[in-house]
Amino acid sequence: MEFWELIPRGRGQGMEFRRVPDRVLFRELYGLMRKDTAYYNVIDNENLFPNLTAAVVSGVRSLNCGLSREDYFFLDSRGNVFPCPGMRFDEFIVGNVLNEDLSTILKRREEGDLPKLSVDNFSICSKCDFKYNCGGDCRGSAYINSGRDLTAPVQYCSARIESLLEIFNILSEDPSFMLNKSQIYTGNALEERDARGK
Repeated sequence: MEFWELIPRGRGQGMEFRRVPDRVLFRELYGLMRKDTAYYNVIDNENLFPNLTAAVVSGVRSLNCGLSREDYFFLDSRGNVFPCPGMRFDEFIVGNVLNEDLSTILKRREEGDLPKLSVDNFSICSKCDFKYNCGGDCRGSAYINSGRDLTAPVQYCSARIESLLEIFNILSEDPSFMLNKSQIYTGNALEERDARGK
């Protein structure tokens, strides 16, 4: 089971709605995960809360949202390959599987400029104490809501900082929380570093 927040792009862009703050949601999810292992096993999947928490515990630094890394991509109904679902803009098409081999397309994507994006080079994010915890968050959301600036902060930046502060509060109360998942993060980060070093 995954809990996806409404991201302000596409049909969600410009909508008037009141989001439940992530910090409130994170506290509730933490309570459920600690209450019963069945909840823990359901929630500890690809959800934002366990992933952010495990990254904080492991100390893994995120230089960006993971854009164009590994085998993650988005394929549309016309065969166009995009770096991710959030970057479905014509200017980011990296190839078309109807015209060329997918491995060639993915190699081109990895060698492009998007994987080199770094919070260290974002004018606002570079000054933030939490930049390596969120990696600048979703670049697609930042891009569309800023008027096409890949280095702009996401519009929910202050809410993300609040949610990270709540994670630090939870970890101060329960330092062993998400320790197992954080070890997986550390292993994955080391593998990725070694693969990129080749």
